[in-house]
Amino acid sequence: MKFSWFLALRYLKPKRTFISIITVISVLGVALGVAVLLIVIAVMSGFEKRIKEEWLKVEPPLMLEDTSRQFFASSSPDSSDENAIPVWRSALTGILQHPGVTACSPYINVTSLMQFAAPKAADITSIDINPPAPDSPSTPETIPPDNIPEPDAGPQGAPDPERPVTNGILVGIDPDDAVQMERLQNRFAESFPVGNFDLAGTSVVLPVEVLEQLLNGSTLQPEPGSSAINVFAPSYINEVVRFSEEQRAASGNAEKQKAADSRERSYPLPEELTLNGWFSDDKQKSLGFISLKTAQRLSGAGNAVDGLMVDIADPFLAGEMAESLTNAGLIPPGWRPVTWMERHRELFDAVANERGMMYIILGIISVVAAFCIMNTMITVAVQKRREIGMMRALGARTSHIVGVFVANGLVIAAMGVGLGYGLGITILAYRNAIRSFINDHFAWKIFDERIYGLREIPAELRPVDTVIICGLAFILCSLAAVPPALVVGRMAPARALRNDR
Repeated sequence: MKFSWFLALRYLKPKRTFISIITVISVLGVALGVAVLLIVIAVMSGFEKRIKEEWLKVEPPLMLEDTSRQFFASSSPDSSDENAIPVWRSALTGILQHPGVTACSPYINVTSLMQFAAPKAADITSIDINPPAPDSPSTPETIPPDNIPEPDAGPQGAPDPERPVTNGILVGIDPDDAVQMERLQNRFAESFPVGNFDLAGTSVVLPVEVLEQLLNGSTLQPEPGSSAINVFAPSYINEVVRFSEEQRAASGNAEKQKAADSRERSYPLPEELTLNGWFSDDKQKSLGFISLKTAQRLSGAGNAVDGLMVDIADPFLAGEMAESLTNAGLIPPGWRPVTWMERHRELFDAVANERGMMYIILGIISVVAAFCIMNTMITVAVQKRREIGMMRALGARTSHIVGVFVANGLVIAAMGVGLGYGLGITILAYRNAIRSFINDHFAWKIFDERIYGLREIPAELRPVDTVIICGLAFILCSLAAVPPALVVGRMAPARALRNDR
């Protein structure tokens, strides 16, 4: 064995003890630094990946939005012209034939007010939004017909003041589009407490949050497939806003107030839709779904749509696909491509910034571990001062002495990095079991599902992260042994033997 390595191992394992306590502290410092870095970066990377995967389940990777509102290819954009060819139909045909595109579907968003339609005696039952398990059935409580609310006696088409009203966005999609329907059915496969995702005819499916607002604490809930929801179109909302503006303008003026109050108003009649079911959605809590034709009728858009949803083979190349479609001339004038990463850029940037900050903050731990090794080398140099002087007097070169301390640092760094990697991998493997143990025994919620929307702690240990963390820790800890080694190597033998400073 070489002289430097022989002495380095002897210093790490003294004669009187199995191993030096200073060595143990140094190795544990490096191990903890590496383990913490691996765990935190893996969790942050897994969290970032899971967020992207969840959003890709919710919406398509690329959307083409019509910002011009010029719906028809004819010179006169008259929505009443049933023979006019919509621009989006020709665009959809061309996009479907473009390489890399797997599906393309039209959509239209309708901002509306909603209210339960006047219930019939057969519809009024007490049914839980989340029905009981089969082993604990509950008997519906039938409400006598005498308790049915009377129809609204207000303006024609106005909501019934006896029933709660809520607002939301209804997304119109084509129920004959197999790809789009499969996407939504897969998305809500496990989150449909009652009913099913069926948009045939004048049907609607709503999130549980909207349904709870419609109930407003009432125990009366309709039966899926038979009860109805009154949907007030944007034209009704516009009429209400116009009335409010007139009232505000007439405030303090008796003549204007009298004219505004006496003006005959006609509120558009609501659309009665059949409630086919409700689902749970923790990302878009005010978004319901209806058929494309129903949405077009509600919004008064004729054959128009708000845009196209484009599915592509690789969602992470949505930006390149948008550029390719633009260069191919397949995006109509006035339309704007928006990728899923652009729509959620703030969220993704926040997660990426947090991950970067974690690299910086936790990287300081590796620096602290390096200083720990440097202190160890300095301590060894002080303890072995006379021995070093004796070796120098007997002919040991400066490179030999420096090699002893460098070898010592390399061994400590290798042991610390190896132990830290094993510790980090073990904790990551049992992270959810550890989380459950802490949550159950200490009442401390780690990675709360209500905040993050995830039932388990995600983790993804990327090879590049492992190489960077372990490599950086090894290099820093190895270099930390060099300064004390150079100081000791230049020590004069006579002064070392006299123990002079």
